[in-house]
Amino acid sequence: MIDVSDKKVLVVDDGMFIEFAIRLARDFKKTYYWTNWKSEYPLSKDDMIGVGVPGIERVSELFDYIDKVDLIVFTSIYYGDLQEFLVKKGYRVFGSRKGDELERKRVEAIEHFKDLGLPQPKYKQIIGIDNLIKYLNDKEDKWIKVSEYRGKNETWHYIDKELSSRKLAEKKHELGDEGKVFEFLVFDPINGDDIVECGFDTPITVDGKYPKYVINGYEKKDCAYLCRVRKYSDLSPIITEFNEAIAPTLEEYQYRNAMSTEIRVGKDKVPYMIDFTARQPSPPGEIYLELIGNFSEMVWGAAEGILVEPIYLAKYAIEVMVNSSAAENGWLDIRFPKSIRKWVKLRHLAVIDDVYTIIPRHNDFNNIGAVIAIGDSIEEVVELAKQRCKMIKGEDIECKLDDIKPLMEIIKKGESIGLKF
Repeated sequence: MIDVSDKKVLVVDDGMFIEFAIRLARDFKKTYYWTNWKSEYPLSKDDMIGVGVPGIERVSELFDYIDKVDLIVFTSIYYGDLQEFLVKKGYRVFGSRKGDELERKRVEAIEHFKDLGLPQPKYKQIIGIDNLIKYLNDKEDKWIKVSEYRGKNETWHYIDKELSSRKLAEKKHELGDEGKVFEFLVFDPINGDDIVECGFDTPITVDGKYPKYVINGYEKKDCAYLCRVRKYSDLSPIITEFNEAIAPTLEEYQYRNAMSTEIRVGKDKVPYMIDFTARQPSPPGEIYLELIGNFSEMVWGAAEGILVEPIYLAKYAIEVMVNSSAAENGWLDIRFPKSIRKWVKLRHLAVIDDVYTIIPRHNDFNNIGAVIAIGDSIEEVVELAKQRCKMIKGEDIECKLDDIKPLMEIIKKGESIGLKF
């Protein structure tokens, strides 16, 4: 057991994982929370994420608090250089370090994965929006991705010249002169009736080491994620081949964070790792907060270079995405009973006059969080999640869990090629 009740922690976040800080606050003596709000012309709303949220204290000046805490937590990407600086100065840091490059720098990461002997989807690197339009002119069914700048429509589907012309025109207008030098990656699809999208999810990996028990789950995009706890050694090599190959790289980075992969595989059992998540994932990051009883101890241990085995409180879990079109460009007040607070995980949160408020962001993002449930059967977690979703009130609130069949069909397809759930 690691006792953190007399420790102070500072969480560096971007607003997406404020619930991570709220979870730590249950165990730590003091939890400070910071997101970057500064720019040439800063907006007051960007300095409000975390304001009034019980258990945590929103702070505006990062370096005023670094020497006041025992642990500094980085939930997301883009702060690898700062993490390495702090580690060299002797601070205790939880985070991906510069291992976030495995997510941020797609071209370099893909080439590194190839060097490790891992199968990779075919792609073409194109510089400039006009060159992209020209290349796609006689093409169909491509996936467009970008590196580094996640706000620029990170992944989107090109159908054909006729159906995707508007999307390309919008991109060209949006980018302006930047479009002349902007980098695009055009991927061939990995399609087929036999194709399954699976992956690996672990709440923690420390210097290339994985816990004995992890999460095995499937996602219906923008809808829900269903998972169960499974012994790592029982997972199919289809999933773990990538993990074992990348472990020395993670050790070199001193990577200490959650980790997820998205893999597409068919009956030929060739696993193509299409997306690497080098941070807290969503899903199933929100699930970890309640599924793992010793969550704070696990985080503290990782910062020390110690892999603390997670203690799971149930066998199954589900995460249902909560969306609202009203949150795309405006403030959103949300209400639910206090009895389900720990099962409702929100983003970009402030509490103003005792009202839970979602602060609008800059990218028309309509996902405001998730509802989760844990239990000892699929039926139990699905029913609990449905009940809790009905309790969420707010403008244009939508929880997409009308039918569990699509998820069960994905699971069944995975089992047909040896991916036991």
